[in-house]
Amino acid sequence: MKRSAFILAFFLLTIYQLKAQVVLNEIYTDPGSGKHEFFELYNTSSSGGENLDCYTIVTYYEESPGKTGFYVMDLPNMSIPSRGYFTGASANPFNVQGQSGITPNFNWNAMPAGGALYKMERSGATYTSVAVPANLNDFFYNKGGGGANYSVMVYKNGVLLNAFFGGSSSSVIPAFLLAMPNLPVTMNGSCTSFSAIFSTITNKQGEYVNPTPGNDNGYIRTLDGKCGTWVKGASTVNHTPGATNGSALNTAGELTITTFITCSSTIGGVSTFNYIISGGTTENYPAIIEVYRDRGIIGSLDAADSLLNSRSIINASQGTQSVNLPKQDDKVILVAKSPAGCIDVVLAFNNTCLPHYLLPVNLSSFKGTVLNDRVSISWILANNENASSLKIERSFNGRDYVIAEEITVSKMHGHVEYEFVDTLKNSDKAYYRLKFIDKTNQTGYSNIIILYSKKETTKVDIKMFSNPVVDNLVFSYPSAINQTTTMDVYNLSGNKLMTKKLNTIEGINHVGTLLPSSMNKGTYLLILSNSKERLSTVFLKN
Repeated sequence: MKRSAFILAFFLLTIYQLKAQVVLNEIYTDPGSGKHEFFELYNTSSSGGENLDCYTIVTYYEESPGKTGFYVMDLPNMSIPSRGYFTGASANPFNVQGQSGITPNFNWNAMPAGGALYKMERSGATYTSVAVPANLNDFFYNKGGGGANYSVMVYKNGVLLNAFFGGSSSSVIPAFLLAMPNLPVTMNGSCTSFSAIFSTITNKQGEYVNPTPGNDNGYIRTLDGKCGTWVKGASTVNHTPGATNGSALNTAGELTITTFITCSSTIGGVSTFNYIISGGTTENYPAIIEVYRDRGIIGSLDAADSLLNSRSIINASQGTQSVNLPKQDDKVILVAKSPAGCIDVVLAFNNTCLPHYLLPVNLSSFKGTVLNDRVSISWILANNENASSLKIERSFNGRDYVIAEEITVSKMHGHVEYEFVDTLKNSDKAYYRLKFIDKTNQTGYSNIIILYSKKETTKVDIKMFSNPVVDNLVFSYPSAINQTTTMDVYNLSGNKLMTKKLNTIEGINHVGTLLPSSMNKGTYLLILSNSKERLSTVFLKN
């Protein structure tokens, strides 16, 4: 069923784009001698063409003895114009009822760039890839024994757009299809591979036609792209791939879609996406409205998007519908479907709500002392009430950290002081840092402090000439012999950001080196290592 949509956007809502909608328009399923299967797609959009590279057609098959599975056709990197037609066939040129020598857009037995054809045979709860028959002319399998004779599904970016069930005795998804395991679908190029899930397909997602195709026939829409208008091909004039079946424009009335977002006004509150469906004639209803959280390619319906809500709008007087958003500033995609399950419009909206954040946890100080071998570390947190986790991490080499202790977060508000006590027994030196996580799961680290046992308190490893550092790291270090020394710079997460070989001479060595421009402000660890010793220190970068 065709419809157009008038969008009234409030000041908090911005429309990204109106996406083209491509649907099956003809399926030639039962060729006679010397004739070939084909399918025709139709772009219902009047606003632009559509590239088919990320579209997939999946068809069910059965073979004796008891073999079932699916053919998967990853459509090639080709385009279909606005209000245009696209034909795939088993040969080029191909012959159909009453016509011969027709040129398709592509031949699936000689797939163009970006496309692929493969066969997945069920093996228990999984599938095995098996060889596709040469010159395949039975992509649309005629299932006997009742139920749907043909099951054909069209996906885009892993989202089921259009499902056709030909020869069905009722308008329900065939039980044998619902029972099939999830099908892994591999896509070429930049298109996302996905899993086709059959058990969750609902009856409204399919289009149905009761007549069986007969000999040398298939199925055809009486009006281009109009949902629910499939008939047996022999009921019309000969199949006419690439030509109109009749215009569906202005025959279904109009739906008016009014949308707005109500922003949360409190911390931890929810924003809501609101829509009103009105207008149109009785044949527009019930309209299926789906609201997705836009999590993949922003502004495009794809497999990464998650369904938030699906509702059946019975008539034009149901009023405002509201859907809570998981995040206060989530972007939204609305999908309007006809009663027959076709997607008639896909609308993507920006959400300009500003999320309310908890005040960040701030570390006011982090310091430590050593008395004999007893280490005492203290720190002060501001906005302590928003902390959820505190961990003291310790390292003996300045690079590899382990949790020394997890500290229970105080229930006090404001500035709160903490203390941790440790003992240096088996090492002359230890590095300490604090890892803190707030209630929004944001992670922060303190500066690193180096504490020495009593016999090492006067030791000087590396002398920094400027700390904090802006761009140039300048320092000196001693060496007892001439040798090669490796200089490494690590961040607090233990990731190496820079390495350099230094020609070390006996005595005091002076080094000046430019830091990578990618290094952000923060605390870093400098390590010098050679065959005789390992020196380290911490520096700040502004």
